[in-house]
Amino acid sequence: MADTTATYENGIYRVGSVRLSDLAGRKALPIGVSNFRMVMENYVFIDKSLLIADVLRMPGTSNLYCRPRRFGKSLNLDMLQTFLEAPVLGSPNAADPRPLFEGLAIWDAEDGRFREHCGAYPVVRFSFNDVKKADWDLGYGVVKAALSMEYGRHGYLLNSNALNDTEKERFGRIVAGKASDADYAASLLFLTQLLQKHHNRQVVVLIDEYDAPVMAGYTYGYYDEVVAFLKGWLTGALKDNNALAVAVLTGVQRISKESIFSDLNNLRVDTSLNVASDERYGFTQSEVDALATYRSQTEGLNEARTWYDGYRFGNVDVYNPWSVLSYLNHECAADVYWGNTSGNGVLADMVRDANEETLGKLYRLLEPSGTVEEPLDTSVVFPDVGVREGAIWSMLYLAGYLTTDDTSLPGMTRRLRPLRIPNEEIAQLYRGEIIDRFT
Repeated sequence: MADTTATYENGIYRVGSVRLSDLAGRKALPIGVSNFRMVMENYVFIDKSLLIADVLRMPGTSNLYCRPRRFGKSLNLDMLQTFLEAPVLGSPNAADPRPLFEGLAIWDAEDGRFREHCGAYPVVRFSFNDVKKADWDLGYGVVKAALSMEYGRHGYLLNSNALNDTEKERFGRIVAGKASDADYAASLLFLTQLLQKHHNRQVVVLIDEYDAPVMAGYTYGYYDEVVAFLKGWLTGALKDNNALAVAVLTGVQRISKESIFSDLNNLRVDTSLNVASDERYGFTQSEVDALATYRSQTEGLNEARTWYDGYRFGNVDVYNPWSVLSYLNHECAADVYWGNTSGNGVLADMVRDANEETLGKLYRLLEPSGTVEEPLDTSVVFPDVGVREGAIWSMLYLAGYLTTDDTSLPGMTRRLRPLRIPNEEIAQLYRGEIIDRFT
């Protein structure tokens, strides 16, 4: 029988294997906060720190985690950066990270063997969240500005004795936003090489929402340009790069190897079908129980299960974390919280152009216990989504509108799997965002 004895000590609430950190002791919930240090110092954090162990166990690997929006991807990436990054002068993260992690599972895991990695690596971090522009010139401009900012964050390299004048001059051009297209194309690889020379340590690369510019490119007609840039930019840095310790990318859709990752033989893809990190995104039943108990809100558990549970990630049943936090924060008032975030133009186009047979299946999903049997191929080639039979089901699955209880053999793309709507919240959304597109 599972241990249900709860303890609270040094800001850590523990029930069985579940840990909640609340160093401030205020029981406040981090709605929309993805800065890990801010969450740890001010809010309740449901411990997902063993993701760090998942990543560190595979040195030299580029890890791609695909999960629906608002499932904790950005917060987890910031947690990785906070744990791994060697202090950068002038950065808010320069403070010692160890006090934030000493009560979390990663600190005790495998007799503490991961502690030596805390604060040990130079880190390169990018987010493509803002690269959702109507044309590639605007999008490329945002990319260059983000590169300038990340280079500027490592501006101490301009004074490094380990770098020669040519390297410093090229570095300075990118900081100033005056570099050539060739400089920008190789900028990720170049920065990792400079950081390794200065620190004499391999580099961690973290990239958030890598698929956002691809989705925008498909929607607004510059798909080829953005894929060509990303393919060269990523491949140069993530393949056969002796300066790379490990890389982590996150996104919603898994862009196929053929378009971006064709040359990356060290890419490890983890979607909702995979088991390896199934508990690291989304809240498990025991985590929701512990959080509700800690906040004295257990009366809302049954309604929360109906509205926000129902996803199957690998071997684990999970709740939508954004919706659970919003529900508890609104004194257990059930509502469609997830739908009040961003939309998805690519899915809207696919649904609008679907044929009558697909329409019938979409309606069938709204029936009580409604399911459809369809294969899931999580590799998406965007130019093919309008003509590739069955692509809509894989995209709805990756986006979080559908789930399946059959997650075995994730690489079998022709295996028929029973797809269903996860919960009441998604059923409400499904009627409004999916079905209403037809009428």
